[in-house]
Amino acid sequence: MGPEQNFNTKAFDYYPELNRVRRHFETNHSEPMSLSDAAKIAGLEAKHFGKFFSQKVGIGFKQWSTLIRIQKAINLMRKEHRPLIDIAFANGFQDYGTFERAFKKHTGITPSEFKKNLPDVTGPDTLSIITKFADKFTLFAETAWKIKS
Repeated sequence: MGPEQNFNTKAFDYYPELNRVRRHFETNHSEPMSLSDAAKIAGLEAKHFGKFFSQKVGIGFKQWSTLIRIQKAINLMRKEHRPLIDIAFANGFQDYGTFERAFKKHTGITPSEFKKNLPDVTGPDTLSIITKFADKFTLFAETAWKIKS
């Protein structure tokens, strides 16, 4: 976890090309989306879209899409009791190993550690898990894009 996770969420509101990509990704986050796919959605040439995205958002498209998928996985873990592999696939990860590595890289804990320490879905506020792992989770929680529940 490092400063590379800080990014400009307002760019998606300011630039219509980025807004189209964000809206499409929010709806289709379980499907693979390449840089070329995103460029088509934005209406830009692929060779320019990557640079445009990085300059305006502050991180690359792949890193951004991974962060969004992790946040959606966290939201799903909070809401439903499902196997982690199902959560990984439901959020666009092609295999569990990739999901686990990305989750740990960006949160400091594994998905199973996170899930193990979640209160019952119908139980008390799930902020207790974030409090428990605050030292590792704070940067991710502060910089991850707020996904609509």
